[in-house]
Amino acid sequence: MSAITRMERFVRDLNYTKSGHTGGVRVRYARPWQTVSPPLADYVIEIGDTPYGKKGTWKQELSVGVFQTGRLRQVASEVKASNPELFTDGVYLRQVMKK
Repeated sequence: MSAITRMERFVRDLNYTKSGHTGGVRVRYARPWQTVSPPLADYVIEIGDTPYGKKGTWKQELSVGVFQTGRLRQVASEVKASNPELFTDGVYLRQVMKK
């Protein structure tokens, strides 16, 4: 088998897997003996004087409450929309985390 044939096969298999086809394999997200993750999670935001990824002089974590899991972008947009005056004067919403 040539290198080009192997590469074409690899790309074809990768695209097939990424498109949601698993080839008859059942996908499980937890084992039967593991606990199911709760539908709610405690979310925390991190604010600072620089955006995420930049080293700044200060940063602070603030608890924002309990929301459904998988709502990171929604929590970020709601925090920014509900407090527009906070994020204007050199204060950035660095990240939203699930505790």
